[in-house]
Amino acid sequence: MQEDALKWNKKHLEHPMPHTPSDLLQSFLPTLLQLPSKYALDIACGNGRNSKFLAQHGFVCDSVDISEVALQMSANHPKIHTICADLDTYRPTPNHYDVVLNFYFLNRDLFPFIQTALKSKGIFLLETFIKEEDGFNSSQIIDEKILNHGELEHTFKDFEILHKHTSYITRREGEQAKIISFVAQKS
Repeated sequence: MQEDALKWNKKHLEHPMPHTPSDLLQSFLPTLLQLPSKYALDIACGNGRNSKFLAQHGFVCDSVDISEVALQMSANHPKIHTICADLDTYRPTPNHYDVVLNFYFLNRDLFPFIQTALKSKGIFLLETFIKEEDGFNSSQIIDEKILNHGELEHTFKDFEILHKHTSYITRREGEQAKIISFVAQKS
């Protein structure tokens, strides 16, 4: 954990992440506001851009990241509870959240825990890198951190898929990388 924490602390200091909330999250806000309660979990929250957005709209957010530097960026917000944890071992509270966010972080071992962390009718929003349909990895990230086509649909087969879209982004280094935006609701 210490090595990962140092790496991410350095990255947040040297290469600040965007401060605007995800377009996917913004577009689904009207749906999220219809939920009966407002508890959210932001996995690998970074600087808290998405947690802050939800908190501005009445959500109480548990924001988890391994970087203390990143967590300090939202530590004083009254509706955000920061949790410094290694996401290889972190396990969210079962049946506790109305919304779970997972943007640009992939740990497949967390998927079953995300499913159980969501309340009935809870919504999962994910955006991350995905391989091309032929299996090519356009993102230049190690294969273990890249989704395969159909993987989310299989993993969340008991959820209603509300949105699934692939597109390309330009990364900091100028390279194009394929991403998937995915939103699913628990039965």
